[in-house]
Amino acid sequence: MEEYDEMIRVAIEAARAGGAVVARGFTRTRSVRFKGRANPVTDTDLKAEETIVDLIAKNFPEHNIITEEERSIDRGSRYTWIIDPMDGTMNFTMGIPFVAVSVALAVDNRPILGCVYDPLRKEVFTARQGKGAFLNGRRIAVSNKELLQDALLGFDLGYDEQIRQRTLEASTAIRPHILTLRLPGSAVLGMCYVACARFDVYFHPLIYPWDIAAGAVLVMEAGGQVTDLSGEDVTTRTSSIVASNPRLHEQFMELATQRLAVV
Repeated sequence: MEEYDEMIRVAIEAARAGGAVVARGFTRTRSVRFKGRANPVTDTDLKAEETIVDLIAKNFPEHNIITEEERSIDRGSRYTWIIDPMDGTMNFTMGIPFVAVSVALAVDNRPILGCVYDPLRKEVFTARQGKGAFLNGRRIAVSNKELLQDALLGFDLGYDEQIRQRTLEASTAIRPHILTLRLPGSAVLGMCYVACARFDVYFHPLIYPWDIAAGAVLVMEAGGQVTDLSGEDVTTRTSSIVASNPRLHEQFMELATQRLAVV
């Protein structure tokens, strides 16, 4: 539909514009405050968010907007833009070049298209329901691993201290059943890496819609499977995530039922 063609175009434009702010900020002195333990926000987050929201509101003034920081807008629309101006802010504050901008659109609370932009690697991940997933314009697909014991598993810990500790304990129990583990520090890039077969599985025990909306569309359009930790489909209200290739999803969920029940 021409309408969705325009929406994905704007999502890409907005993600690139926000990414330009992030890239400029990465080389400068950072002003950092903390919303909670291990949950920083910088002046770059806020400027990137302002840039993205202004662009989307200009193009779609009747749509809702959900953002991580300060500029959410509810207009009672079926259409909701879900924005993370910078996922991986802790990485950013430490000078670790692993961050991304995420822009997604949900219709009736179901994410249907999105763009994730890694401005430091110049990688643009895009997906639209029924149209496939792409990295810099080239179609991507999830891995074809068949056994969990051969899988590279990515996960992150979130900000709740009790859940962080329990997830670490669960990861120790999971470790013997997989190939290896990684903590990327960016949930949306973790999901993108599943979509392009760099990771085989990614999970997060406590997460927010702006962290996963675009990534969920990317994984599904790349042939993968995405649910929450109880096996339910992803919506704008989902608070945990498991993303993987379909061959591994059931295997991981069986393992998660045993090892992540404490989370």
